[in-house]
Amino acid sequence: MVRAGVKSPLTAQSDGLRSLAVIAVQLLATRTARMLAIDEPEIHLHMRGQANLARLLATAPGQRVVATHAPAVLAEFQPSQTLALASAGARQLTGPVFAGNPKNLQHWWVDSALEPLTADRLILVEGISDRILVRTVARHLKIDLDRLGISVVAVHGAGGFKAAIELFGPSGFGIPTFGLVDENEASIPADALNIGVADLASNGFVTCVADLEEEYVAAIGVSGVVQMLTGSGLFTEAGLVHATGAADVASITPERLREKVLKKYKVEAATALGEQMAPAQANALTKAVNLVQSAAAP
Repeated sequence: MVRAGVKSPLTAQSDGLRSLAVIAVQLLATRTARMLAIDEPEIHLHMRGQANLARLLATAPGQRVVATHAPAVLAEFQPSQTLALASAGARQLTGPVFAGNPKNLQHWWVDSALEPLTADRLILVEGISDRILVRTVARHLKIDLDRLGISVVAVHGAGGFKAAIELFGPSGFGIPTFGLVDENEASIPADALNIGVADLASNGFVTCVADLEEEYVAAIGVSGVVQMLTGSGLFTEAGLVHATGAADVASITPERLREKVLKKYKVEAATALGEQMAPAQANALTKAVNLVQSAAAP
C-alpha cells in the first residue's frame, strides 16, 4: 500500500487489510480451480467491507464455499445458495421463495433482516412496539431469549407475516415459528401457514383481542399505564389530557387512551412501558406471557 508516496509492507497493514490481501491472492491463484473454501471472511472487516468482499466472492468464477456468521456476507448470496446450520441441524430451502416478488426479496433478503436464520425458534410480531413488549415480558419472566436462541422479529405490519413465514417457516428454512397477531389480521398468518384462523393457537400463534394495546390497558388499567407513560419522561399528564380530550387524568377512558395515544405513538408508548413495567404488571399480560412461555418450552 502507498501512503503519502511511501510504500508500506503488508505486515504493517491492519488485520482487515491483510485478510483481504490473502483472499485476493487466493482468488488470483485459483482462477482455474473448481472450488475455493473460505471460513469467516468477515473477520476484521467493518460491515460494508464484509458486503463488498462477499459480493466479489459471489460473482467470482468457479464455486465458492463460504462459512460465515455475518448477515452482511450472507445477503450477497441468493436464498437458494444458503445452508443454515443451527443446533437443530441443517436447513435449506426446498422450493423457490419470493419467486416473481422482487419487493419481498429486497425487503427480507438483506443483512438487517437475516439475523433469525440460525435461530432455534422465532417469535414473529407485527411491529417494533410488540417486539419491545414481548422482550419486556420475557425479561420479567426471567426467560433469556438470546440464550435460548429465540429471535423476536418485527415483520413491519401484519402484511409482512406472509413473507416472513414463507422465508423462515415450515415451507422455507423450517425454523419453529411462533407469533403474536391482532384479531383483525389473524387471517394473514393463518393463510401463510395454510390453516384456519381457529387453528392458529395450536400452531404457536397468539391472537390479541383486539390488539396488544387493548390487552395491556385491560390488564394494567388506565391509571397504571398513565403512570408508566409519565414516569418515563416521554409523556406528560398535560399532554395525555390534551391528546385524549379528557377533563383531567382521572377522566381518561381506555378507548381514548388507546386510540389517541397508544396507537398513535406505539413505539414511544411501548418504550415507556418497557422501562417502567413492574414484574407483576408484566405477568398480567397473559397473551404475551403465554406466547413467550410456549416459545421457550423444551
